Amino acid sequence: KDFGAKGDGFTDDTEALKLAFNSGKSIFMPDGEYLYSQLTVNTDLKITGTGTLKYSGVASTETATLVFNKGLIADNLKIVTNGSSDNIYNLAIFTADNVTIGNLILTSNALRNQRGGCEFYGSNIRIDNVISENIARPLAFPNEAGTDLQLWRTNIHLGKVLIKNYIRGIEF
Repeated sequence: KDFGAKGDGFTDDTEALKLAFNSGKSIFMPDGEYLYSQLTVNTDLKITGTGTLKYSGVASTETATLVFNKGLIADNLKIVTNGSSDNIYNLAIFTADNVTIGNLILTSNALRNQRGGCEFYGSNIRIDNVISENIARPLAFPNEAGTDLQLWRTNIHLGKVLIKNYIRGIEF
């Protein structure tokens, strides 16, 4: 909120979140819904708190609503969508190594047809708890080369996983 975010679920907090997430500072997200359209994070980021990222359904790309190009440490990463985001392939893409998430929660009020939750392209990924509802493919650890197993992608740890109403489950 120091960067101008309201967290009321109605105000567009995209610009405030961009400033906060790319500030290089540890971010505390108090309880609330932080409405955003699209965010790209280009610095290592640490997030604490129980705030929810609420996708507005108006991103300008078909790739993802959130792109993390550096490492992330988050106690809780909760992303919600109202189901109108089927033009977006993933809610989040992680392109770098070193992602640690305590609780990853992905929800939609309607099943996202063939669409994903999060894709991870790096190594050293740890997610302690995953809760997903109405996300067709909640997690993917795709082969970046497309056909050959990338042996350099190592240290992937998933703890407890609860998936409700899905189409494709988890992709490795």
